[in-house]
Amino acid sequence: MAAGKKGGLQGVFTAPKPVQREKPNAEIGKTRVIFRMSEDGKKQIDFLAVELGRTKQNLLCEAVNDFLQKHGKQRTA
Repeated sequence: MAAGKKGGLQGVFTAPKPVQREKPNAEIGKTRVIFRMSEDGKKQIDFLAVELGRTKQNLLCEAVNDFLQKHGKQRTA
């Protein structure tokens, strides 16, 4: 193909548009919090979740609520 000529695959490929997904009801009004913990701590949370038949989300929200209450704050997690 000669230099300066248009053609080829130019304009054929376009960037995909971002997909807007609706939040499940459980996520409405909540924000994601990410933190690091030891591998052993994570394993203990995983095992405890199975032993108690609860989700890790539920266990960690309970822990945050207990911490907030301990420091005189309103339970909100």
